[in-house]
Amino acid sequence: MEIVVLYSPLIFNRAGMASTAAILRATVAVGVVKTCFVLVAAVLSDRLGRRPLLLFSTAVTLTSIAIALSIHATSAAVTISVLAFVAAFSVGLGPLVSTYNAERTGSPCPGAFFLLYAGAAVVACVFVYALVPETKGRSLENIDVLFAADDQS
Repeated sequence: MEIVVLYSPLIFNRAGMASTAAILRATVAVGVVKTCFVLVAAVLSDRLGRRPLLLFSTAVTLTSIAIALSIHATSAAVTISVLAFVAAFSVGLGPLVSTYNAERTGSPCPGAFFLLYAGAAVVACVFVYALVPETKGRSLENIDVLFAADDQS
């Protein structure tokens, strides 16, 4: 997540935004969307469950950035993909992972790195779907018992 926020000006520039003002507006939009969707996450995570939000945020939105950058989509399509990713990540993945970042500015195709991240996200989705239990509607005591039972097997 942080790599997208940190490198959003570079992503927007590579997507064809030439104007510094347009890049700045899009970068500010990323921050606003991130802030708003952290609040949405607080409301939705208990209502819908964390697992469906996690699966959606990893599978769909990261892949959309990868495709948009790989096929040299319009800057508007890339911006929408980045905003969707930031929103979905804030709702689904934000509380669960810490990200690493590395400078990828020398890449001939920045979409290739997001395809790598999308592949990791697919693996994460399979793991979560297969092994992580849903905690929606359970008390903290039930969740503690649920995970304690897994530790003893």
